[in-house]
Amino acid sequence: STLNIDDLINLHMIEKIMNGNIPYKEINIIITPLFHYIGALFMKVLGLSFRSFYLFGALTSAIICVLGYHIIMTQTKNTKIGYLWTAVFFWLFSQIQCANYNIMLLVFPMLIIILEEYRYRCKIDTRKGKMINLFVGIILSFCVLTKHTVGSIFLLLYFIYLIYIKKQESKPS
Repeated sequence: STLNIDDLINLHMIEKIMNGNIPYKEINIIITPLFHYIGALFMKVLGLSFRSFYLFGALTSAIICVLGYHIIMTQTKNTKIGYLWTAVFFWLFSQIQCANYNIMLLVFPMLIIILEEYRYRCKIDTRKGKMINLFVGIILSFCVLTKHTVGSIFLLLYFIYLIYIKKQESKPS
């Protein structure tokens, strides 16, 4: 299997960050650099290599499969659908050879879904769930810092969701 140009650019940006270069100042980069910083941290541990980059992608994909399985099992309690999700996405992600910011960006909204599902299941009011609010805020900032365009859309959608929830909470029971 071969790397495509995007994979090579991402790996090169990770290498530059590992060497102490600063995005936007010493590195010409067009997206927000959280993915590259996380990749640099990962590569510091395992060493900079194509194999480590493949492993970084596989780990990101595995996390998405596990989070997706958890969300499906929480919502449907149907193991067949959960296994189907895992199998389909495992196959899809096996077609993606390396880590990239678009795939990593899927992790963050899935974490928000899990937190919001927990808030709903435990009947935690949005005003009282300060820790959940804090974690959701941090995760939303990770979305923006991974890819500013899509992250901003997630941020806007979450604000719309909050307005909807506030209206639901203010309705008399």
